[in-house]
Amino acid sequence: MKRIVLSLKLLLAFLLFGSGASILANDNAKLFGKMPDILDIALSPDGSRIAFVTPTAKTSVTLYTVPTSGGKPVRVATMDGQPEVFNWCEFVSNKRLICQIYSIAKFESYNVGLTKKIAFDIDGRNGQAVERKDTDHSTGIRTGSGQIIDWLDGQDNSILLSWYFFKEGGRTGTRFRDDKEGLGVLKFDTLTGQYDIVVKPAKGIDAYLSDGEGNVRILGNVAMRGATGNSGSAVQWKYRQKGSKKWLSLSTYDLTTGDGFGPIRIDAKANKVFGLEKIDGKRVLSSIALDGTGKKEVVFAHERFDVSGIATLGHAGRTIGARYVDDAPRIAYSDPALAKLSKSLSRALPGEKAITFLDASVDEKKILLMVSSDVDPGRYYLFDKSAGRLEELMPQRVDVEPAKLGRMKPITFTARDGTSVPGYLTLPAGSDGKNVRAIVMPHGGPGSRDVWGFDWWAQFFASEGYAVLQPNFRGSTGYGEEWFVDNGFKSWEIAISDIEDAGKWMISEGIAGADKLAIVGWSYGGYAALQSAVHDPGLFKAAIAVAPVTDLGLLKEDSKGFANSANTREFIGSGAHITQGSPLRNVGKIQIPVLMFHGDRDMNVLVRHAKRMHKALLGANKSSEIHIYPELEHGLRSTDARTDMLTRSAAFLDKYLAK
Repeated sequence: MKRIVLSLKLLLAFLLFGSGASILANDNAKLFGKMPDILDIALSPDGSRIAFVTPTAKTSVTLYTVPTSGGKPVRVATMDGQPEVFNWCEFVSNKRLICQIYSIAKFESYNVGLTKKIAFDIDGRNGQAVERKDTDHSTGIRTGSGQIIDWLDGQDNSILLSWYFFKEGGRTGTRFRDDKEGLGVLKFDTLTGQYDIVVKPAKGIDAYLSDGEGNVRILGNVAMRGATGNSGSAVQWKYRQKGSKKWLSLSTYDLTTGDGFGPIRIDAKANKVFGLEKIDGKRVLSSIALDGTGKKEVVFAHERFDVSGIATLGHAGRTIGARYVDDAPRIAYSDPALAKLSKSLSRALPGEKAITFLDASVDEKKILLMVSSDVDPGRYYLFDKSAGRLEELMPQRVDVEPAKLGRMKPITFTARDGTSVPGYLTLPAGSDGKNVRAIVMPHGGPGSRDVWGFDWWAQFFASEGYAVLQPNFRGSTGYGEEWFVDNGFKSWEIAISDIEDAGKWMISEGIAGADKLAIVGWSYGGYAALQSAVHDPGLFKAAIAVAPVTDLGLLKEDSKGFANSANTREFIGSGAHITQGSPLRNVGKIQIPVLMFHGDRDMNVLVRHAKRMHKALLGANKSSEIHIYPELEHGLRSTDARTDMLTRSAAFLDKYLAK
């Protein structure tokens, strides 16, 4: 096993590449701006081989495979990132891989995400597109490549793939046409490209779930809003009993409110389905029997926190527990053996660690896992259950030295109305956290939250000498519906006030002087940075906003033409908060310098938000700087772009904050 460790580390070292940033990058920007060395990783069904995706140059990524017994990694395929990259790669069988390829295309004024799937042998040969080809007479434009709903047994090259069938228009004067339309399921051979239709396409169906044994047991459809063409928020779920073709009612789930039971994964042996539902304002993990009785049970519920999802393991995705976050990510294991193993590993490895089981062989005798912490981006290990041996494979980030990182400490502060608000404080390594320059960093979303663990963005600023506070303000998820309020847009004043109070707490605690405080955010966090500058103009001395929402009305307008536009409009709402809660409409109140970054292929928040904000700030004689990255999306997944962004951010804050 030592051979695989050495070979992978040497390979990653050779693949390191420098930044081509447009200004001279500082060393910390190069270190933290660099994309992770491992973007995706998987274990073969028999546990004999690992596949991993790593950045190789500029925007390109490469897929490699390597035997777990040792040997030189084999290059399977490379995507140049212009515009296509590997989204993920998994084993179909011991000798075959399937990858999803992602790109962004421009259609009129919209950015549209495109996916396709391709299969390879583990040495890169016998490439095969995973698709049912459309004809020249297709009545639709395909943007997606279906969902793999069952990996089957991992012994052959087949999968179950949900696939949307477009109606085929016949040529004028002929009888050749195909009226099949809607979502169906294919059993697809990834080696030959041959397929069988195992569930006929049906209009109105939006999703299928298989039981992991090749049987499609559940379907769901989203109710439409009359003849508007807009999706509603309610999903109607149906199931069928073993061996039956008759569909029976299972549940209704509301995508907007989270009310009802939302199925996630079927347990074929227990003949039940796991899913999430709300009880007393908290999300819990429940199950419903699929034997016709409809018996429902609560599998796991936490008194204070929402269940965020289920934990699975292996090729078939066996359910092993419920995920939730208190101060750190946790799993309430339903598998006693894995719970014991997790505890044993935590005791064996120094410091506070998060143990994540990523993959396993079919017999689960070999388990791929990652061990990480606030000062460790993560290290991949292979656990051999039979030998009782744990072997390190490779680090997530080769160059990062844990000893030089700042510890992330859970804290609480008191908001202006007396509410105790949780968050995470990261101090520079070796700092006593007194009278330093400081940053409040609100998270994106707004339906999201920060968690304990390695954060490359926060660690960059800590390495530059900043204390970083990441508040889970009201409007964050994970704390129940009462904490979520009406979401961070409708209830913007509560969310923004909590974020401002985080900054005031840092001043009152002596962490930062009043002239040493800035606010930095991405997406909703970028919105919060700008809106805080509107709401309390004198608190922060500088604001950095990455891919920010700048106008709530414009955000609603951005959804026009999409099926979910009505749901988006309802989520953002209407009323006085559209004007009062939009930084773009209140630029006259902003008194501090603003720095913005945005990718011009952003689908989450269109780049026009930042452009219009910049123009309005300059028009009002305010200090504004903007940098647009071509061909990049919301996450700015590029070493060059991130290095440039961090370098410029450090220089900007150094200019406007007191030393």
